[in-house]
This record gives sequence, C-alpha cells and structure tokens, in this order.
Amino acid sequence: MSNMPRCRILLITRSVLTEGGFYEALSEALGGVGDVDLEVIYLESYEVNEVSRQLKAVRRPDIALLSLMGDHPELLNYLRNWLRETPIVFTLSTGLETIMLTKVRNYELGGFLINSVSTYNDTIKTTNYFDPKTLSHVLHEASKALSDPISHYVKDWALLIDYWRNWRKENIVNMIRLVLRNYCGIAVPAPEPPIELGDYWIEDYEGGYVYYSADELLKQRDLKSPLIVLMAYSGQSYDKAKKVITHIMKRRVDTISLLSNYGYTLRGGLRSCLIMLMWGGILDLQWFRFVRNREDEGVLLKFNVPVMNRWSCTAGT
Repeated sequence: MSNMPRCRILLITRSVLTEGGFYEALSEALGGVGDVDLEVIYLESYEVNEVSRQLKAVRRPDIALLSLMGDHPELLNYLRNWLRETPIVFTLSTGLETIMLTKVRNYELGGFLINSVSTYNDTIKTTNYFDPKTLSHVLHEASKALSDPISHYVKDWALLIDYWRNWRKENIVNMIRLVLRNYCGIAVPAPEPPIELGDYWIEDYEGGYVYYSADELLKQRDLKSPLIVLMAYSGQSYDKAKKVITHIMKRRVDTISLLSNYGYTLRGGLRSCLIMLMWGGILDLQWFRFVRNREDEGVLLKFNVPVMNRWSCTAGT
C-alpha cells in the first residue's frame, strides 16, 4: 500500500508564525488526519535566488496558500512558473498583481477579479496594495452574481482571506478545515464562519485583554510616562498607523513615536538607550503581530513594560 499523502498543502508566507498558537492551530485542524502533507515556508526575503533555494527543499504541492506583502515582479514571475503545475493556488494577503496567481484548476480567478478589486479600492491611486477586508467584500459580492463552480471558488477565496486577516487560533483552524473539506476531499469537521474581530482593536499582552479603541486603552490602562509607539514604515502600514499615533498624541503629550522596520530598530543602539529610560509601555502599530524575523521574536517583551499591539489595519477611536 502506498504511503503517499492524499493531499499536499504548502503555505508560503513572509510572516514568522510563532505567536498566537499558529502551529497548535494547524495540529488541531489536522486532528488525526494522517494522509495530508501540510508544510509552511517562511520567506526570509523576496529575493528570487533565496526563494528558489528554499523551495528546492519541498515537493510541489497540490494546493498552495500565498501570503505575500505587496508586489515583487521578479518573484511573481518565478512563483508563477514554479506553481504552474499546482492546480489550486489561493492568495491571502497580497498586492494587486499578486492576486493574478489565484487559480482553481482551469479557472484563473485572479485575472477574472482584478478589475473589480481596482474599482473598489480607494487607495489604488497611491499604491498597488489592496486592503484584505476590501478584497474580501468584493469577492463575497461577486460570488453572488456568478454561477457554480466559479461562485463556490470565489466565496471560498473570500472566506480564506477572512480567516487569515482576523488572526486568532479558531480562525486558522477553520481556514485549514475549509481547504481539507473542499479541496482535499477529507471529512474533517465542517469549518465554522470566520470570527470577525472588527476594524480596530488593541490587545494587551498582559492577560490578553482587548481594547476596542485607543480612547478605551488610554482610559482604562494606567500607563506610566512616557508611552513609546512603534510605527512600521512599510508602505501599506504607515498611513494607517499614522492615524492611530496622531490620535494618541493629541491625548497624551508624553507619547514618543518611533519608526521601526519591525524588530530591526530595537536590535540596534536604540534598544540600549530605551532600556535606560523609565517609560510606561509600548504600543506596537506594526503591520502584523507575527511579522518578524526569527531573531526578533519576543524582543518587545524583553523591555519589562506593558506591551500592546494594534491588530487591525484601520485607525479609529
């Protein structure tokens, strides 16, 4: 009897998924399913030669899930060729050109929808990055006007994005279950609907308490002075984080704003300077809680002060 898996799933991501119970979620989703090969690759860079080196170590999948930040033409051309024989490819968090990689068997879903996405996206004038929530809305609406099987595939695409952008363990479990049931033909428990976390919320690492606005955070959390705020400078993050920090700075004059490329800023001399200060807390406005290089894991917690994280992309009060 062959020991070959019935289905090979490959998640390619720029995110280091070590926080929030990601691998525990994968284990729960598989829950005794022994004939699925599910592999996760963290792209250490978007340089084609480096990506090629990493992909040489894996077998070509039946299903690929891609979570890439923005558009990188050379990399996209390489991935398009590498995934040419992969029948199913879903993009989860991407740029407008990247969604062209999305396909289910003979249906090129990305090309079918890119014009619709452009008309809905208010930021298309300044960037080629779309907001995942906007894309999800477009896909859900488009699926209603389509006939099966395309309607079914488009709705599943929207759901996968909803699971991914609303990061929490239950959503990742259900994301994998959707793929297993609908595209691997494996009888795992039916996925629950995505848990929508809202447009704006901040989680306090101490105890996991969630604040649903900056005002609620400032009112309920007794933060000493000064309050350090980290702003990511990657394109899709900066403008949205800027709205949050502007709101906070109007309410707390002791706020110090720092631009940071994820953990890199804190690994240099700035970290030594900050450790010597008596400061009250960190509000991490970087794009994704788990977008870090491996050496950055847990770096914020080492400052021994309360750390909050803005998990959403949309500023609000």
